[in-house]
Amino acid sequence: IRIVSMQIQTVTKFKTVTNVIGYLKGMASPDRYIIVGSHHYSGYSYNGQEWASSTAIITAFIRALMLRVKKGWRPDRTIVFCSWGGTTWGNIGSYEWGEDFKKVLQKDVVAYISLHSPIRGNSSLHPVASPSLQQLVVEVR
Repeated sequence: IRIVSMQIQTVTKFKTVTNVIGYLKGMASPDRYIIVGSHHYSGYSYNGQEWASSTAIITAFIRALMLRVKKGWRPDRTIVFCSWGGTTWGNIGSYEWGEDFKKVLQKDVVAYISLHSPIRGNSSLHPVASPSLQQLVVEVR
């Protein structure tokens, strides 16, 4: 066993972080939530393509749902759309939002769909999900 002694000097800086949140209220179970999350540009990101693709995809997803809503469709559960700020600083936007709504999230969230790095590889779909969501992915394909 080795004992290592370290001295760390950090400077605390406060940053303003903004999350953009919207929702589409569900009809059958409006108090049950599906969260769709992505991140947006912080101004300090190292990978502009990553934030642009996740922002474009969540925007297109919302637009597609709104076209269905105009035709009379409504989701069974409330869909919460979240564009997280502060990704560059340890995902602080989503972390703090989760802390603020911890009890609701633990009790009422059915699923979280991450669009954090939505574009990878070639044009084939390669979904990754928990076992409870695998059937949904099969049905959508």
